[in-house]
Formats: sequence, C-alpha cells, structure tokens
Amino acid sequence: MAASISFMTTSAKKVAIPSLLQQAHLSLGDRRVASTLLLSHVHEDNWSKAFTHSEVNPDFFVHRPKELDENLPWDFIDHGIYKEHLLKEYKLALKGEESDICQVGDCIRCGVC
Repeated sequence: MAASISFMTTSAKKVAIPSLLQQAHLSLGDRRVASTLLLSHVHEDNWSKAFTHSEVNPDFFVHRPKELDENLPWDFIDHGIYKEHLLKEYKLALKGEESDICQVGDCIRCGVC
C-alpha cells in the first residue's frame, strides 16, 4: 500500500522494498540484467519469480561495495566533469571537508569550465 509524503511543495510516494530492489538492480546493473528484465516479462511482472529464475544475482549489483576505479553504469555519460574530480570530492565528503569555491570560468579542476 503506497502512501504519500508531503514536505513543503514536494511530494513523494513510499515505495515497497522489492520495488526499490528492482530499481537499484536495473540502474546499477550492466547488460546482464536484460535477462532479468525479460524474465519479469515472461512471469507477468512477478519480479520475485524473475529473480529466482535468473542466472544473475541482483545482490552483485545492488549490495556489493563498488571500487572507486571500476567502471560504473553512468560513466559513459559525458557531463563534462572529470571522474578524478568527483573522486576527490567524494573523499573530501567522507572526511567531512569542503573543497575550495569554484571560480566559474577561471577553474580547470573539474573540467566543466
């Protein structure tokens, strides 16, 4: 049963955990998750059956820690920011530190300017 949460002008739906697993599996997976998607169609959107009959373990994509040097599903998107810069920002965030303020147009550290 989905309920609605409202905060100021934004609203969101509560989503069941199996649905979140499906979303994470599809967004973090690679070409191999296509077989699970096909199985969900064969089993009439029954994702539990699809995961049970699939050779792909969704936990591999969803729950395992990702290495910082591995290719991630969104790495092919050219958004202009260097991956090295994102890694530096990630490491700073883990330490609770902030990076220097970017001077738009004069900065060469992230790749956007």
